[in-house]
Amino acid sequence: MKKLIALGILALITAIVATIVYAAFPTRTESVTIDAGNLSASWDDFTFTWNETEDVDVTFTVTNIGSMATFAANFRAVSSASGTTNTTALNLGDSACTVTSNQVTFTVANTNMPDPNTYRAELLLHSGTTSYRTLARGKLNILDSIFE
Repeated sequence: MKKLIALGILALITAIVATIVYAAFPTRTESVTIDAGNLSASWDDFTFTWNETEDVDVTFTVTNIGSMATFAANFRAVSSASGTTNTTALNLGDSACTVTSNQVTFTVANTNMPDPNTYRAELLLHSGTTSYRTLARGKLNILDSIFE
């Protein structure tokens, strides 16, 4: 009986250690709520600050728009100042952005992270190639890392 209890305890300890060792590494999460009925013309709907070595999960929740489920979304960051030629630093197209009735979500892997800099970024909702609507415009700050 003592051997059976000892084996049970050993199995429990092994399971706990395996869970800790193999658990998913946490990613940074960003959540922004955007009021589609009150969009700003400036670049201040959001400000994200990310480290160039991390993965980031982003969720935009959109209010006052109805269902967005039949649309697609893109997220793009450019390194130019307003009014000059855009140099695209990050471009997440339809396949990278998931659209539900009131949310747009996407993940930026550290392998896709732009170089350290401050970027203008925009979330665009669209239907095919004819109808477009900007949902949010903001800033994306990428910090450098000594481990990169």
